[in-house]
Amino acid sequence: MADYEDRYNPKIENDIDKVEVNDNYDPGCSKFVQTVKKPNGKMRKQVFKIYNNSNDPGTRLRDAVTGVFFNDRVGTTDEKKYFKVAVATGKIKAKNESNSFYYLTPEDFSRHFKVDVNTETQESWHKRQL
Repeated sequence: MADYEDRYNPKIENDIDKVEVNDNYDPGCSKFVQTVKKPNGKMRKQVFKIYNNSNDPGTRLRDAVTGVFFNDRVGTTDEKKYFKVAVATGKIKAKNESNSFYYLTPEDFSRHFKVDVNTETQESWHKRQL
């Protein structure tokens, strides 16, 4: 077994701390600007990052917030496990030309977009999950 010096110290900044994930090469990553209401009632513009799916049947579903791929596939009944949103405002210009987004729950979508999801929609979706 070779000897080596492990110089990692969690209290010291390391090269790995400087690495940024570059989403410019990810065809499913998009950014868009939306006006949101702050807690004080004033409106401000906010940049959102979102990950979308290819609409090709058989491709893996992807979490719209984190970009993590699920084992479930587009075009199967697995899609019903997720809260699916199609954004047709033209604000989101995805490189893969898809406007379908999958969230774990309606509440995740609500937090991500900073919008309210109708209570009936939430209840209906949660009942389907039982």
